[in-house]
Amino acid sequence: MPLRRTPLLAAIALALAFCPAGSLLAAGAARPFRFITRSGDMLMEGNREFRFASFDVPDLAITEDPSWHRISAWEQEDAIRSVAQMGGRVIRIYTLSIAGGRRNARGPSHVIAPGEYDETLMRDYDRMIALCGKYRIRLIIPFIDQWHWWGGIDEFSRFRGKTAKDFYSDPRVQADFRALVKTLVTRVNTITGVPYNDDPTIMAWESGNELRDDPAAWTCSLAAYVKRLAPHQLFADGHNGPRPRTLDDPNVDLLTAHFYGTGNYAAMERSDRERTRGKKPFYVGEFDPRHAGTLIDEVVANGTAGILAWSLRGHSSEGGFFCHGDPLYYHWPYSPITRRMRRAAFEIRGLAEPSVGIPQAPELLPIRSPSQISWRGSTGADAYTLERALSPRGPWIVVATDLSDDRCRGPLFVDREAPKTVVLYYRLKASNASGDSRYSSVVACVRTRTPLLSGPE
Repeated sequence: MPLRRTPLLAAIALALAFCPAGSLLAAGAARPFRFITRSGDMLMEGNREFRFASFDVPDLAITEDPSWHRISAWEQEDAIRSVAQMGGRVIRIYTLSIAGGRRNARGPSHVIAPGEYDETLMRDYDRMIALCGKYRIRLIIPFIDQWHWWGGIDEFSRFRGKTAKDFYSDPRVQADFRALVKTLVTRVNTITGVPYNDDPTIMAWESGNELRDDPAAWTCSLAAYVKRLAPHQLFADGHNGPRPRTLDDPNVDLLTAHFYGTGNYAAMERSDRERTRGKKPFYVGEFDPRHAGTLIDEVVANGTAGILAWSLRGHSSEGGFFCHGDPLYYHWPYSPITRRMRRAAFEIRGLAEPSVGIPQAPELLPIRSPSQISWRGSTGADAYTLERALSPRGPWIVVATDLSDDRCRGPLFVDREAPKTVVLYYRLKASNASGDSRYSSVVACVRTRTPLLSGPE
């Protein structure tokens, strides 16, 4: 009979798929994931309490910046590696995109119509889960959005000629939604061979993102359905704030809230924690770091299961970082909130904060002109040194030090002092407090008559 792909076998397959030969032994020796469970108001990993401080990474399965498009494997891994370097053990992603949303109006969507899904995008989703497993990071996955951005309850209802107000009550819409949930929860990962509902990488399924008018009875019914499909995974009520009925329902494992606008976040979170204390684990699903005040300290001190900051954006494979249309995006390690969340990630576990480690070598992108130099950044690096030579073997001249790649678009550097020879050679290294990376591969630049463009120096 065929051999069933268990999580242990999947871990071995994942090592073969993602690890270089020199690291196969270490990868294979790593103990496989356990499912996260709950005990009273605590999350547990085996017999140890499981707490986390980390980030929402909304663009991990598809990206909307600067326009709607697929995310590459390199970009996914950079974002996941960033969270790992910050000590994060959980990532909360955004919902599946649904045809008709504002951002994806002219691009592909995960959900094309009831029962119809974009398999290419779903394979990117598979890869996201596989990479999170590689870095031992858990996922919280919300099913559907309250809002229009990527398509939400309104767009989903419109498949049947209904609107958002009908989403929770229309039998046909709800049948479609249950079918979507079953398709997602039971999907078999094309990379690992493990069904989603048998993968400990997925810590929790969340009923939805910032749901507002969702009846508690609907949430409890959905929780029971998901628990039948995925009995080893957790279910979170995506309603903003604890509710008595879901707090008492045995199939609802987690309660959450998001904190935005003005007000005393720490006091509000403390109130939510007290309402759930002794009953269910509570986590902060999103918050605005600009107005956080003492929220992070409160969460660390009062036993809350975890806290997630909105939102982390990773490197772009075209150079620099992804940036978002609102100010609530952050880049590791440049943004101060990333450094604060890193401290919290270890504080919440009672651990000393370790060094980040020396960055990997960056990747210089093809250079058409000395005025257009960019590179794929090294995760965790906060400075770069660029060198130039007239031969691929040197001698090398330092062109610039302390370069930053914390930019959204355009060339990362303009070499205004480049000699007027036909061919130039460049190499780059990355640095942080732990030391310098190896050099990038050498990239040749064939000079043209194109005038130098303006750009950063």
